[in-house]
Amino acid sequence: MPSTTAYHEIWLDKKKVGGDAVQDFEPLYGPTYLPRKFKIAVAVPPDNSVDILTNDVGFIAIIDANGNIEGYNVTAGGGMGVTHSNKKTYPRLADVLGFVKKEDGNKIAEAIMLTQRDNGNRQDRKNAVSCLDI
Repeated sequence: MPSTTAYHEIWLDKKKVGGDAVQDFEPLYGPTYLPRKFKIAVAVPPDNSVDILTNDVGFIAIIDANGNIEGYNVTAGGGMGVTHSNKKTYPRLADVLGFVKKEDGNKIAEAIMLTQRDNGNRQDRKNAVSCLDI
């Protein structure tokens, strides 16, 4: 569940019509929203129902002989956003960063998200770049 009521805002015709009742603090974003949508996906081989390499962060589960998750190969920087006629925008497959133990998955996801929050392009949402392009 979100730790903020910001997700409960209601907008109509570009005007906020609801959601001002409670002012709060989101523990990861702080007062700053991400400059664009941020997608996270998890794949457990052999099922690849989601295309890991098209997400901002991906976790590919590494399974031991007993079927338990040992950790994850982590990917970052994917996105399929492109604006036609704008050569500054392009689809990008994620890079594989490496392996993390399962108990460290949340730390790496937070670090990648904070990098995007603090360094992502806010000037032109159509030109938003991946955290790995910074």
